[in-house]
Amino acid sequence: MKRYRYTKRPHDNDDRIASTSDQTRRKDLRSVSLNSIQESRTTELDINFEKQTLELPWFQKFAPQSLSEIAIHKRKLNDVKEYLDDMLSNSVDTRILLLTGPSGCSKSTVIKELSHILIPKYRDNSRNLLTLRPEDTENVDYVEYVSDQSINGLNQMGSFREFLNNCKYRITGNLSLILVEDFPNVFHDETRTMFQKSLSEWLYCDDDQLPPLVLSLSECEIDNDNLNKNSFSVDNMYTAETIIGRKLLNDPRVKRIKFNPISMTLTKKTLNHILNEEKTVIKQNGKWKQRTSFINELSQNCGDIRSSICALEFWATSKGELELAARKQPTSYFHAVGKIIHGSKDITDDNKMINNLLSSTSGIMSNANFKLGLLENYESFNQGQIDIKFACDITDALSESDNSTNAIEMLEYATRKVRSTFYNLKLKDSSNESQQHHHGRANFPIEWKVNRMKDSFEVQSDEYFNIELYKYSAVPLNRDIILSYSYYGPLIRKQLLYKKKALEHYVKTLPMESQIQLRQGKKDIFDVDDCLDIVERLGGPMNNSDVDRSVIGTNDSEKEEKMSLEKLQHEKRHKIRNLMNADSQRTNKYAPKPQLDDEDRAMLDDIIVNSDNDDIDDDFDDSMYEMLSQRAPIKRSPIKPTPEIISESLSDSDLEML
Repeated sequence: MKRYRYTKRPHDNDDRIASTSDQTRRKDLRSVSLNSIQESRTTELDINFEKQTLELPWFQKFAPQSLSEIAIHKRKLNDVKEYLDDMLSNSVDTRILLLTGPSGCSKSTVIKELSHILIPKYRDNSRNLLTLRPEDTENVDYVEYVSDQSINGLNQMGSFREFLNNCKYRITGNLSLILVEDFPNVFHDETRTMFQKSLSEWLYCDDDQLPPLVLSLSECEIDNDNLNKNSFSVDNMYTAETIIGRKLLNDPRVKRIKFNPISMTLTKKTLNHILNEEKTVIKQNGKWKQRTSFINELSQNCGDIRSSICALEFWATSKGELELAARKQPTSYFHAVGKIIHGSKDITDDNKMINNLLSSTSGIMSNANFKLGLLENYESFNQGQIDIKFACDITDALSESDNSTNAIEMLEYATRKVRSTFYNLKLKDSSNESQQHHHGRANFPIEWKVNRMKDSFEVQSDEYFNIELYKYSAVPLNRDIILSYSYYGPLIRKQLLYKKKALEHYVKTLPMESQIQLRQGKKDIFDVDDCLDIVERLGGPMNNSDVDRSVIGTNDSEKEEKMSLEKLQHEKRHKIRNLMNADSQRTNKYAPKPQLDDEDRAMLDDIIVNSDNDDIDDDFDDSMYEMLSQRAPIKRSPIKPTPEIISESLSDSDLEML
């Protein structure tokens, strides 16, 4: 058997030193080659990144990288930051933060930058110790909804609901801010209703902790061919009132922060920074000397920072002389009403200001609610401290416009007349240096509330008429119902109902005969029924109608009116059905039953058969004939002659014949 002995292989010292130096040289060469490869790759990436950066549009290339670079007022930025901080710390019950304003006023940019600061502050990193995520996976500070992407093959609205359901788990260690800027197709009625329902489900979810949901809505006016449209709906006004709905806006768990257009100062600051960065391109096109005048004109008429940057890029990169093509600053409903009543600081010429309003806000100005807005808010000037003469001039101008045709010229006439009246009033008050103007807040017209109350009164008056007709056999005139019965009728029935309830307890203590006598004697009291009779004033109690500080969309007003009218119509039909049943029972109870003799009773008992039917058995006819032949004849009393019938002129032969 062979034995093997394991020993080390002998090496010379020189050989060992030579091998070590070779290994070191190979390592150095390998490291140099790796570094050169990495440097070449880095250089290629940098070149590609620079190329991509140069190809980006300027509004993306110079996008803000910190809060200090955002074009927004510091006070507005602090308001959003403080409220978002309160939502993350659960110090408020708010679950939805709604940011509204015109396009390009830094709404979503502020939220994205604040998420990078606040979300890591409140994220619970201790729960990441037991996670199945890869180590190189970073937490996302905000999650944004994109309507073009479908989730699990669902439709647009189903994808949005699934998105919200998945976002409920973005808490603690997985905390993220939920941003919705791209809304579903809210122009479709059913989709808009489901969208509002999904937001309501988020508000009243049973989960104790939810991530902050931020809605960024860019409000605007939509051009509509129908200039005589007398309502605000999603078809002509893309606002929070028409999209979100007044019910959700008034919910205590929804906080709304309104953004204004970017001011002229902030716009100039941002555009000058971009000009300095792109100085080479602008000088190559020979437009460096015109930069100041162009920026002044651009910042004065726009208010949209994104559109301003795009207009600046288009002007700077082109070689020819181009006109200003920036988007004009939008004007809201209350802003337009305020310009007519109080004037404009930017445009001192009233004629020029009204011309701009008529051209830029044709949908708002042509709306019938605009004249109602002037009528509703003209007394807000100096808190109503105006002469009665000026107030009469304003109302007369609006009345003349209403009584004339619906042409746009009559609206322009009323608008210019109202503005001229306020201008003269301001000139008169300016002579008194001690006079200080304190204007009140603008309100939306309450005409839609008045129309809803009118429709409700008509339904209730019809119901009152039916009750009087079927139950009390009275036929009141519509004029009497409006003037007196609408108030005194329910008041009297309410007092009788109170007496009825008191007598009911007393009647139970009496014997049966006394109960019947008392009920018959007090029939007018015991006939009152609170389920059928109207015991409250028609149209509801008399009180003041609350004003609205925001625009009321047609969808909200129609929903409320439809729901109230449907409820009233349902109650009306139910009462009429009960009244008709009670009237028929009362008629059958007191109507005398007809007495039938033997012949009539026999005719009712006979079977009526169609004689045209050939399939009838002839034996049936024979049996009927036999039955009729065996029936005893009806005895009739003979007619006795009366003296009045016999005439004295008859002869003796005639008398014998008689």
